Amino acid sequence: MKFTDKYLKSLKSTGIRFEVKEDSGLIIRVSKAGSKSFCYVYKINGKLKRLTLGSYPDMSLAEARTEFAKMQGLRKQGKDPAQEKQESKQKIKTTPTISEFKEEFINRWCKPNKKSWQKDKINLEKYVIPLLGDKKIADVSRRDIIRIIDPIRERNAEVQANRVYACVRRMFNFAVERGVIETSPATHIKLTQEKSRERILANDEIPAVFKVLNSKQLWIGTRFAIELILRTAQRPGEIRLMRREEIDHEKKIWTIPAVKTKNKISQTVPLTQKMLSIIDVAASVSNSNWIFCSPTKEGEPLSDFALAQAMRKALSSTNIERVTPHDLRRTAATTISELGFNRLIIDKILNHKDTSMSGIYDRHSYDQEKRQALEAWERELEQILSRSSKKDNVSALNS
Repeated sequence: MKFTDKYLKSLKSTGIRFEVKEDSGLIIRVSKAGSKSFCYVYKINGKLKRLTLGSYPDMSLAEARTEFAKMQGLRKQGKDPAQEKQESKQKIKTTPTISEFKEEFINRWCKPNKKSWQKDKINLEKYVIPLLGDKKIADVSRRDIIRIIDPIRERNAEVQANRVYACVRRMFNFAVERGVIETSPATHIKLTQEKSRERILANDEIPAVFKVLNSKQLWIGTRFAIELILRTAQRPGEIRLMRREEIDHEKKIWTIPAVKTKNKISQTVPLTQKMLSIIDVAASVSNSNWIFCSPTKEGEPLSDFALAQAMRKALSSTNIERVTPHDLRRTAATTISELGFNRLIIDKILNHKDTSMSGIYDRHSYDQEKRQALEAWERELEQILSRSSKKDNVSALNS
């Protein structure tokens, strides 16, 4: 015979415990009280053993057959299914929760491998822990991960959804590497199509933005770091982590070591007197080697999100379209191009990696060409700022 749900439901208590076996060997056991459970009976070392697979209908007939086949497979391998199941239960019992494993992941993988490890920490604490924090990592399913990602996608935050998913996927891969789980559930989930951000400030927006920033009385380091992104066209993270020893006042050069750049190539940034003045004022309120120090944590630089948060909060009550620190860098690069400088010089200013054959062999520093472009951009920027009313005080420092 072959079990069906109709047949299993028809089995009633007879006052004594009894069992029925289908052709495959799967057994349904009915207790005196009428409760039903699936069993697997087998021999090991000449002794008969019985293993309860699960209670019906909590365990469906299909699930019982799958578990039964799994136990048969273990027996064919010479293993004791009951012992293997007990060890599996014990392993699950000692498996860490997502909250517990998050700490191991941050400390043992993120911190040693990523300069932006704090972003992963924030993403896990904001999006993952509230939903899955108390769940055993071995019990997490692909459906659980989709439950994290979908709400982010639904508010059209495609980039954020992809970053959160990338972080979660890396964490589960790390769990596999560490032997915590056998396989990762964070697979076969498609990334969301990202739309490249193209925001460039119009000439009349630049003074308006800086007028707002000045009126909000931002921390001096934060305020000047934002302005220096626009003036130098360097990455916000590199500005934020600028150190005193990287500035050569005599040569008017800022040298960013390779360990701090995105492409791991050292960068020299020609500085104008205006840029040096901004750096010097920011350094005067810093009690460490960081030029742009944290206003709350002594001896530390501005945090990862300090610049973006400051801009978002300052502009939130205005009718100015959202502006990010990276939009300032993009604005500078675009205007330099409009001033007539070629793509090669702009790429050198932005420290984009040139993978072409000529780029691989070209070891010219282009410092003089970069200086000419940045000085031309500064002159253009000063004209843009001077067009607004002097009383607006849109420039952080007067020439």
